[in-house]
Amino acid sequence: MKKLLKIFIGLLLLVLLAVAALLITFDANNYKDQIIEQAELQTGREFKIDGDIELSVFPWIGLKVERVMLGNAQGFSERPFAEISQLDVKVKVLPLLKKEVQIDKIRLHGLVVSLEVNGQGKNNWSDLSQPSAEDITKDKSSDAKTGVSPQTTGSSDELLAGLAVNGIEFIDANFRWSDAQANTLASISNMSLETGAISFDKPVSIEFSAQVVSNQPEVDAKISLQTNIKFNKALNVFDIDGLELNMQTLMQSVSKELITLDFKTNARVDLKQQTASLSSLEVGIPGAVLSADLDISQLDSEPEIKGSISTNVINGRVLAEKFQIELPPMANEKSLSRVSMQSNIKASPGSVSLDEFKINLDQTQITGWVRVLDIAQPKINYELKMSAINLDDYMAPVAQKAESQQTPAGNVGKQDADVEIALPVELLSMLGVNGLFEIKEVTMQNIAVTDISIKTRIANGLVSIKPVTMNLLDGRIQAGVDLDVRQTPAYTITVNAKGLQAASVVNPILKGVMGDEKVKVEGAVQFSADIKTQGGSLLALKKAARGTVNFDMSQTSITGLDIEYFSRNAIVDYLEQKKLDVSPEWRGQYQPKQTTAFRKIHASAVIAQGKLRNDDFIMDSKRIKITGKGVVNIVKNTMDYKSLIDLTLERKKTFAEKLLDEPMGVRIRGPFENLAIEPDTKQLAKAATNLLKAKAKSEVKKKVKKEKKKARKKLEDKLRNKLKGLF
Repeated sequence: MKKLLKIFIGLLLLVLLAVAALLITFDANNYKDQIIEQAELQTGREFKIDGDIELSVFPWIGLKVERVMLGNAQGFSERPFAEISQLDVKVKVLPLLKKEVQIDKIRLHGLVVSLEVNGQGKNNWSDLSQPSAEDITKDKSSDAKTGVSPQTTGSSDELLAGLAVNGIEFIDANFRWSDAQANTLASISNMSLETGAISFDKPVSIEFSAQVVSNQPEVDAKISLQTNIKFNKALNVFDIDGLELNMQTLMQSVSKELITLDFKTNARVDLKQQTASLSSLEVGIPGAVLSADLDISQLDSEPEIKGSISTNVINGRVLAEKFQIELPPMANEKSLSRVSMQSNIKASPGSVSLDEFKINLDQTQITGWVRVLDIAQPKINYELKMSAINLDDYMAPVAQKAESQQTPAGNVGKQDADVEIALPVELLSMLGVNGLFEIKEVTMQNIAVTDISIKTRIANGLVSIKPVTMNLLDGRIQAGVDLDVRQTPAYTITVNAKGLQAASVVNPILKGVMGDEKVKVEGAVQFSADIKTQGGSLLALKKAARGTVNFDMSQTSITGLDIEYFSRNAIVDYLEQKKLDVSPEWRGQYQPKQTTAFRKIHASAVIAQGKLRNDDFIMDSKRIKITGKGVVNIVKNTMDYKSLIDLTLERKKTFAEKLLDEPMGVRIRGPFENLAIEPDTKQLAKAATNLLKAKAKSEVKKKVKKEKKKARKKLEDKLRNKLKGLF
């Protein structure tokens, strides 16, 4: 027995010595040609190893190889598909028996990969991922024998009992992308990844950097990342501490300046509980930063996010300038200089909710909540409130606004060019909205609108924006808009206004039409409109419009315009033109009244076939009554209107005064931009003719009467003389 044991030990020593001798004398470089040959056979490409191959077996299983190259596929550039300057990896043998992994520093230097798509859409990597027919046959045979499916995953018992890696040194990697079909070139260059020692339950430092360049879109970015990460033995809990990602990019299409983007956070991922958290998250560029604290659950099914988000106070003007966005001139140079938001957020793959929502825009604040219940088929509910806002601050300065509103001479009296109304019909057909928006006060053109309430409902292609209520000019407005996009877009618009003090609105219009700032109107307006129309362009809407409009004013006063004075001047001009006698003093002896009070102003109109027709206009005062009727062509922007001025005069002695006492027609016609207001000379001529005829008849009657009286006296005298002769 002892002899057999001695023989066994002797043989074992001989085997060990033989293995040691083999390891000492084995040189993998002697098999380089066979390795290259097999690689080329498997890939169908050129393969080179220009450096040495170093193998080790014990106590470390290791491989070190230098200057390796894999050629490109046929039909592509002569550039190699992949190159490696150095690969060095070693794994300690004995710890593997205890499911422990101990690895020396993993070094990969000078990796270069070139990915290409040619003009026919074929790429240079797909052939490498396709197994040969022989491999497929072997895999199927192996699966049939073992009964193991290729998709079978390992059990939790296969997890490592220990891990120790001295670090990763991934230096100077370069990736190139070329797509001839899309004319796209991109590259990741100077990429480096270095870590500290890697082991369970201990922080691992990580540093990463790279340069990214692309022509579509134009990007030239430098990226750097650093963090510490810790993970447990089960590899299901990860703690990321102090993650800082920095990107500096030059995008000529967006900004001429270098843009710096920062991403910072601390994170924890628990795969066992399927949860994650992001704390102290910051994403942004200098001057605009989004901050958040988020908790994520159900990572493996439908992730749900809860937390809070906010921004710093952002200067929108500075940000716009940085990104080459030209803002329109604004009356207030500080507008958009203080913008921020904050909200609680809850989100899942199909929904988003924003609660305790708050946006600050300069001095204005918007608060409330927004819920998107279905992102795929958007169902949006909201309730928002806004404090006072002065829109004049965001409008063009007064001087520029006046210049922009001037109508070019060539456009006067012409029909507006048609404007297509591009409604998002597909979106409105699938969108669901139910919301309320309340605004405390909006100021525009120095007119304050208060207590605004807008309720919106959208469903199945039907849009309802009603009721819309507000206080305006000491009155109250209730309005509504209905839109149906299921076929040709159809609109219904209703307005009901009561007690509006017209001065702020009407006076600027009068100034624009008459060019006289002294003409002013005071009074309360009652206005209603009910209009339906349909079409896909502005002209189509005008042509299809139909409905009614009603306008009333009571206890109204007009200052700076005396209708009698206007009528006197018109009559004098007419009489002088006809060379009829008129007292030179008659025109000037009348002193215009500064204010005329009207008991009633009323007008109603019917809209149809692109025209607005009014037949019952009336302005009634103690001494003046004006009636009118006519047509406004809303398609051609013209009007033809006839009014009748009826004055009640205290004195009617002269011919001019009698003519003034006759109702006088005034015609208003032409394009909106150049309306002509002129007396109806035909009517004046008729009235003057009638007066002259009446005067002539009166004079004839007087003459006849006088002649009759003279003849009677003569007859009486003759008769008297004869009677005298009798006595």
